[in-house]
Amino acid sequence: MLSTAYARVVYETGNKTIDDAVRRVLDGETLDRTDGIALLAQPVEELAAAADQLREHFSDGTVDACSIVNAKAGNCAEDCGFCAQSVHFDTGIDTYDFLGPEKVLEAAKRAEADGAQRFGIVVAEKGVSKEHRPEEWEEICEAIRLIRDETDVEADASLGLLTEEEAQELADIGLNHYNHNI
Repeated sequence: MLSTAYARVVYETGNKTIDDAVRRVLDGETLDRTDGIALLAQPVEELAAAADQLREHFSDGTVDACSIVNAKAGNCAEDCGFCAQSVHFDTGIDTYDFLGPEKVLEAAKRAEADGAQRFGIVVAEKGVSKEHRPEEWEEICEAIRLIRDETDVEADASLGLLTEEEAQELADIGLNHYNHNI
């Protein structure tokens, strides 16, 4: 038997894995890591359609303006053929290491003055690493703390792959949303 919430969904993908996940989310369940891994194996077009249904169901119709800072540019070791940030291609972009907490905060304050409600810290790399580059990790954490303490924008980030512990630490210090380009 379908739940009342699920019965309101207009579109079903016909994909049992995706449709089951949508039903469970609409019934108030939380998906776990195993669910996430199973969903990653599904066709992106079907995932996008299901995600749009969930967004429509849970959204209040408002939009947050978001601004980002490219806090670390170029020299990424990954060989993604589509990405101008890869060290494997000569794309003519400026490259630089992490800007540092104060410069990231300055960018967040400019974004707030321009009307943004959210501010994303974005870096070009496979993933920041608390274990392998602890100084850079601490600078990123300090930037998030400064944004939290000195602005009214919500701190977001796209920092590549994280461990579960790293993700929890970022959430604990005030990171609001995390984006990862799959």
